[in-house]
Amino acid sequence: MVTPPTIDGVVDTVNEWAQAPTFDGMVDSFTRDAAPESARFWLGYDAQNLYFAAKLHDTSPKTIRAVEYRTNVSLANEDYVELDVSPSGNLSDFDTFQMNANGATSVRLAGGRADKREWIGDIVSKGRVTRDGWELEAKIPWKLFRISKGGKRDVRFNVMRFMPRTNRTYVHTFINDGFMAATPIWAGVVLPDQPVDRSINLLPYVLGGYDADQGVILNAGLDVKTNLTKDVTLVGSLNPDFRNIENNILSLDFSRFPRLPGESRPFFQEGSDYLGSNIFASQQISRFDFGVNTYGKLGPKTQVAFLNTIDVGKENDVAATVTYSPDALTSYRAAVTHVSQASLRNDAYLLRWSKSLGAYNLFLRQEGSVDSVLGNGDNENASAGWSHSGFYQEVDYDRVTPNFIPRLGFQPEVDLIGPSTVTFYNHPYAKGPFIDRNLGLITQWYRHESGGFYRDEQTTFTNFTLRNQLNLGLSLDNSNFEGDHDHTTNISAEYPHNNQRNHYNASYTTGVQAQQRYNNYSLSSSQAYRNKLSSQLSYQIVKLGDTYSNQAIVTGTYDLGRDRSVSGRFLEQTGGTNFFVSFQQSGNRGAEYYVIVGAPNATVISNQKYLINVRTSLILKVVMPFKVK
Repeated sequence: MVTPPTIDGVVDTVNEWAQAPTFDGMVDSFTRDAAPESARFWLGYDAQNLYFAAKLHDTSPKTIRAVEYRTNVSLANEDYVELDVSPSGNLSDFDTFQMNANGATSVRLAGGRADKREWIGDIVSKGRVTRDGWELEAKIPWKLFRISKGGKRDVRFNVMRFMPRTNRTYVHTFINDGFMAATPIWAGVVLPDQPVDRSINLLPYVLGGYDADQGVILNAGLDVKTNLTKDVTLVGSLNPDFRNIENNILSLDFSRFPRLPGESRPFFQEGSDYLGSNIFASQQISRFDFGVNTYGKLGPKTQVAFLNTIDVGKENDVAATVTYSPDALTSYRAAVTHVSQASLRNDAYLLRWSKSLGAYNLFLRQEGSVDSVLGNGDNENASAGWSHSGFYQEVDYDRVTPNFIPRLGFQPEVDLIGPSTVTFYNHPYAKGPFIDRNLGLITQWYRHESGGFYRDEQTTFTNFTLRNQLNLGLSLDNSNFEGDHDHTTNISAEYPHNNQRNHYNASYTTGVQAQQRYNNYSLSSSQAYRNKLSSQLSYQIVKLGDTYSNQAIVTGTYDLGRDRSVSGRFLEQTGGTNFFVSFQQSGNRGAEYYVIVGAPNATVISNQKYLINVRTSLILKVVMPFKVK
């Protein structure tokens, strides 16, 4: 663009955007039906930035949900528009930018990168609600993208819109059901030839305070990030502070198998799209003294990742992955992991192939492990899926030997062989009392790979959303686990659906588990008060035979500005309590400050149950980012 637009949220189509390419129309991302509301978009660029504008019609502008106003936060369950861009045009790596009517943003960069503004860069977005919908403008620096070589390119892009009022996601161009190659082309874009920025971004921290278990605490550490090439990034960490990163809490739901919480540590979020696999789950690495994480692309078709962490004198963990995509519909992956301890060694490998053939998806995977304690093991999986107009069908066949154990991965059950299926159907309603309806059936028939019956299970579920945003669900589960005949019924209600900041949820499960009567009661709510104070409450009671357990979680946050807040969490479970309160100034550029009373992660997972440790603690933490050019 000769004259860049003024990013103020007012889309001036006569002057500012008159010469920019424009695109119209959207369809349902699942069914391909025409969207009920019109939409129009503009794309432009100059040597420094990509520019984006959107006008989104809405016949009920008062229902437009726009609460968030901060940078790079979750916009789930708000009205937002999403721009997906692949500068290389290869359809394998898309950078994703979500924006709402307040100008709040959520950024997801190809490969997976931590949500730190000093590391990912800034975008500028402004929006506003109008009499007939809402509109926005955005400026996205080219330096956020991975551009291997400058010059004229055909850039792939798509635009998505989520409307909580209809509970639907709409896209400019339909790419599901084998239509990935239909992703739109923005032809002849002149990408800047950017030099490799080998500046070293440093995030040193220092903390001090008092802990009842450890006494006076003084600690320091350092995170480092730099570019080895235009497409390969290096992240290092020395003595990371995982203790004060708030971990996820699993519910008390009955499970015969271990479960895995989500990953929240920035070091492991970097490159997670390239590294993650069945043989590598970063949650298995609880701590380390220093680590290196390298990820990126070796050409337009090859992705690589390498991670190595060392807990001095105790453990060395390694994971490496190579993914080759000769075209947008085919992918090959090879991966290895290694664990070394004083009395234990474990190695695992993965070979994977996936292919899309129109509406069909094919998947083959071979894994193996060599363990100094359990010996050798194998895991083989083949699956085929088919999707069309809201209907999805998948058939899988698995074989896992008794001694398969990738100690850096997550394999919840072994010693099985047999098929499983997934059937799902979604149907939206343009009129009437319903917004949409979902139906599903999941089946599994496994015997022991070593011989004999293992288990079978059938789960049927349905849920539907009423026009007033009340969502109701019902599921029935019947299983035979090595002779134990289990059956449960679950009913749930949520109102309003798809509104994380203001909603109520109730769930009740009853039946028989492990030959004992089972009841599970769960209540939760989220409330926001004048967009400053927000709270979340959840309470769960589980009764299994004569065993009773409960869990109550209360969290609250008071927003003091774009990058400052006071938050806290209280956790009560059968056996003890945990709490913490913190003040933080973070999420923006410059120094970050944290004052933490209590210990966010005094709760630890052990044998699928929680051990509660109340820890009196007062910590002051300062992070001082700077760059060495």
